[in-house]
Amino acid sequence: MVAEFVESHNISIQVGDIFKHMQLPSYNAKDATHIALAADVEKAHTIDDKKKRADLLAKIRTNADGILSAWMKASKSKAKSK
Repeated sequence: MVAEFVESHNISIQVGDIFKHMQLPSYNAKDATHIALAADVEKAHTIDDKKKRADLLAKIRTNADGILSAWMKASKSKAKSK
């Protein structure tokens, strides 16, 4: 989801600026999924092998999409209950 959002913006926008316009869930240090995602992202920065890195990045995208989907679903539920 994040990758699609980033790719949908004009190339002249700095990547750091894009995140100012996105609503993202806060990191939850008590959530095993968040902890695993953070560990995988950190590990991805150390992998030189292109295939292994690509495989890990695919896993990161899948896990991040899961976190975002759950967060968006919870946000919509909260909005409806107001």
